[in-house]
Amino acid sequence: GRLCTKGSTLHYTAAPAIARQARLLQPMRRAQRGQEPQPLTWDAGLDFAAGIPEMHRVLVVVPSMLSSIEANAQLAHRLELHWLANREDQAQFALLTDWNDAAQASMPGDAALLDDATRRIAALNDSYPPGAGSPPRFVLLHRPRSWSDTEQRWMGWERKRGKVGMLLRLLVTGDA
Repeated sequence: GRLCTKGSTLHYTAAPAIARQARLLQPMRRAQRGQEPQPLTWDAGLDFAAGIPEMHRVLVVVPSMLSSIEANAQLAHRLELHWLANREDQAQFALLTDWNDAAQASMPGDAALLDDATRRIAALNDSYPPGAGSPPRFVLLHRPRSWSDTEQRWMGWERKRGKVGMLLRLLVTGDA
């Protein structure tokens, strides 16, 4: 067990002030809360052969679009397969979604698609419940369309890169 090393480029998606922080350029670990973080090698920082410790909780994100009931079924199945291949107590799995581009902010059928996706995530949590006191294993993170002057339509800002960037900003600063 080593985690994927793609996280080593995550700092490229952050705001400039965040990207300058050394902790994004090299893995660091605190022995205890309140202590200064100590730098680690990448091998030591990514070695979780004994499982992911609580202090290193991970969120596995699948950026996607809510476009049809059939696509929702495939997305939920894909999320389930990620869990089945990575049964870690300290891992959560999320669909990071937005809508297809549209001529208006809200389209007929949007609510039904979101309700369907929400039900599918709830069913996954029922099938694979987390331990007592743990957050849900599966989550749906959805964002609305916003107006794009350059594209002259309602869409998810910056599509996939924007979704992931907004999530990172939310996790780091608490504000998307």
